[in-house]
Amino acid sequence: MNFPTFAIVPAGGCGQRAGVDIPKQYCDVLGRPLIVYTLEVFQRLVWVEKIFVAISPDWEAHARELVLSYHLSKVELINGGSSRHHSIQNCVQHLQNHLLKRREGAELGKQNGKVLAEEEPIVIIQDAVRPFADENILRKVTLAAKEHRASGSVLPLVSTILESDSQDVLVQSLVRSKLRESHTPQAFWWSTLREAYQKITDYDLIHGTEVLDLALKYTGCRAKLVEAPDYVWKVTYKKDFLAAETLAKVHNSEVYLLSSDPVTNKVLMTLQSCLVSRNLKVSVVPTLPDSVKSFHTSIFLHLVKPAEEEATTKCEETLNALHLVSRPGHSGLLACMCHLHDGSDRTLGFYRRLARSLDTQGKAKKVQAFLVVYTTPKDEEQQTISKVCEMLAGLILDRNPQMSGQLFVISDQD
Repeated sequence: MNFPTFAIVPAGGCGQRAGVDIPKQYCDVLGRPLIVYTLEVFQRLVWVEKIFVAISPDWEAHARELVLSYHLSKVELINGGSSRHHSIQNCVQHLQNHLLKRREGAELGKQNGKVLAEEEPIVIIQDAVRPFADENILRKVTLAAKEHRASGSVLPLVSTILESDSQDVLVQSLVRSKLRESHTPQAFWWSTLREAYQKITDYDLIHGTEVLDLALKYTGCRAKLVEAPDYVWKVTYKKDFLAAETLAKVHNSEVYLLSSDPVTNKVLMTLQSCLVSRNLKVSVVPTLPDSVKSFHTSIFLHLVKPAEEEATTKCEETLNALHLVSRPGHSGLLACMCHLHDGSDRTLGFYRRLARSLDTQGKAKKVQAFLVVYTTPKDEEQQTISKVCEMLAGLILDRNPQMSGQLFVISDQD
């Protein structure tokens, strides 16, 4: 992207329909507020310069704490208004001031008496409670807006839409194939968005919600509609939090399977298949990468009949490596699977102590850890491996904090 791009995130709503005690944008999903998922996407995009977030003044202190805790350096918090349009209008005004200051700075720093005209900025609008928009859809709507002055994410209708009269009597069934659900992200030329909010009536400011309609009504701009992935939906009701948690586990996670020889490793190949079938992003690598991009990273370590000292060293080194590559606000999981010589009480006692030790070390590093050990006769090895990998894949996907520090024992021996 070689043109200025900004984001506006209206986040001043109270979330009455969600039936929760606090505004839903501040509700936790897997230990982090919904709004943080939304803002971190823009924070990571190098082509988005600044994020203007409209918030309720009652929640300003909490919002500022989140900005600091999650290192959201691009975010500027703005007092929201009494409606969605009013909040966006406030952000538009702050963006205008920002652009004026930047232009004044360019005037002061001009060389040879010339100032190059800046390209038309693009402004993305994204709801705070749509946490799963990714760079792909953001890039699509931004480029579409660059060409058409405005663009918006849409999805085809699933249910038939009926029009009723004031007495709730059917008037007609609308043609579903001609209709689309409007979602965000949406994007606009800066001049188009500014003009729409300069001309908006008091009635539309209070009662309207659709920015694409404002652009059409007040500037004549017919937005380009971009079909979006189905995960751009808005968290609206209490039940949506369950779906959001499930999607967050898949959408914001990555799994690294550590192996120097994955081709001949039956365990890795089986586990990889189990994880992929659960739609998780999986990479087989000899060592951890220097940095990770996801909010949650799981590392799988497979040890074959290790000595106790080797098992301890390998697990602790991997746990520390996972901590070192993590970003602020990141969480991790170490899943270690050991093929044992025997399942004696003494051996299992050692691995129970190791699991508890890893959990203790991991707490300060925001890393969970658990161990799975198995013994099996040679002729039943693949059957046991399949059983272990199915269980492991479920534990990695679920990442229940109560499982950290636990030892799971699987044995087909009498």
